[in-house]
Amino acid sequence: MVWSKAAAKRAERMIMGWLERTGGVLFFPRALFRRVIAGEGGGLVDVMVLMFPVMLGIAPVSVARVAAGAGSQLGLLLSRLVSMYIGFAATPLLACIAVALLLAGLLRLRGARVPLERLVTAGVYLWVPVAVLGLLGSALALLGAPTWILPNIPISVALRVEVPWWIIAVRIPVSYGWSAWLAWLLYKEASGEQAETPQAPPRTGAFVLGAWILAAWAVGGFFVSAHFDSIRPPMAGDRAAVFNLPRADGGGRLALGSLSGKPVVIEFWGTWCPVCVKSMPGLLAWAKAHPEVELLLIHQGGTSGEVADFAKQHGYKTGVFLVDDQGEASGAYRVDTVPSCFVVGPDGVLTGVHVGAPSPGWLDERVGTR
Repeated sequence: MVWSKAAAKRAERMIMGWLERTGGVLFFPRALFRRVIAGEGGGLVDVMVLMFPVMLGIAPVSVARVAAGAGSQLGLLLSRLVSMYIGFAATPLLACIAVALLLAGLLRLRGARVPLERLVTAGVYLWVPVAVLGLLGSALALLGAPTWILPNIPISVALRVEVPWWIIAVRIPVSYGWSAWLAWLLYKEASGEQAETPQAPPRTGAFVLGAWILAAWAVGGFFVSAHFDSIRPPMAGDRAAVFNLPRADGGGRLALGSLSGKPVVIEFWGTWCPVCVKSMPGLLAWAKAHPEVELLLIHQGGTSGEVADFAKQHGYKTGVFLVDDQGEASGAYRVDTVPSCFVVGPDGVLTGVHVGAPSPGWLDERVGTR
């Protein structure tokens, strides 16, 4: 019991120290920058750790879909969360590092010699205000409020939406102006233009940032729980979503409804997916041994010609190759990982869902051929 209390105290100190540093940049940035530049603590790990709870708050629907789709497969859940985290964290980290390198160049022109690694370490904290505004934007969006001036979605996505120029002109400074101001303060601190900065009240930044994250989690959690049936991937027992997709062989289109009365295996795949390509011969061999089952191979993206050429090149003659060029089927089945397999019974109800390459035994059991 003594050890557990001591361990809990150490964990509390670590968490509060981390929150004080990351939250401190919101209230006393020059004090934090001075400390980091002097080599007294803080670093890239602070922001990388912060990015995970922020990701949960900004993208609760996507996280819920990942968790629901993985089911009880812990390895799959972890791999998909790691992939999602990398996609979420890569661009802002690179942007902050690029700003730090730019500041380093300007400081060299002035003759200031600040260790580059410390400037980069301080520079990653420039993302924290974007995280705070992003959490606000996500919460407001889930509550149905307009959020076009907040960074709850990546700027690259926002710019692809056709909006008036003045909305972009407002969104960029509102979303990133705070971080730009912090970059200016970091430049002044690193160049030696130090000003008297008061010390932060104990744990002020920690409590504010922690409460902000918890509030975003609460809104996201409430939204996910209220809309879970429309968020989660299809499960066994659900009615299969219908679709109408073009055939890769140029033979018109195929609607799932036209196959009513017979079992259907739907495989979402891609030529760019090594696991899909490797498992395809085994799946086609199983389908050839079960001619009473219709096999639909839905390719993600690409063109009919590309898929047809791939099938011809490999000599694939079993199954019907379809092209989901507009994301119609993958959206209906909420597919975010390939290969993904769905088995539809003769009555149009799903009898099995599997993320990854299905085994022949799994298919036999779901189709009822045993």
